[in-house]
Amino acid sequence: MVIAASTNYDSNTQYFDTSAVETVIKLVMQYNSNVIMVIKSAISISCTASICEKTGSKNIMFSPKLLRKSKALYNNVYPTKLVA
Repeated sequence: MVIAASTNYDSNTQYFDTSAVETVIKLVMQYNSNVIMVIKSAISISCTASICEKTGSKNIMFSPKLLRKSKALYNNVYPTKLVA
């Protein structure tokens, strides 16, 4: 299952608001806790491990939402440049 939920980046705290993504994951897990979920939202790679820990699922992967292939590393290092 692909999860493409809205995320906002807070430049003051330098963190993404992943509450919408987490809500979708919890809903999915209520119906099938074994389903493999792929997050396709503007979050940093490190958020995936945090979400796995919070939800207790090891079936969550991340597929970066990037502007251009040539800018993959730059977009991940500077997340405010990601398209939300």
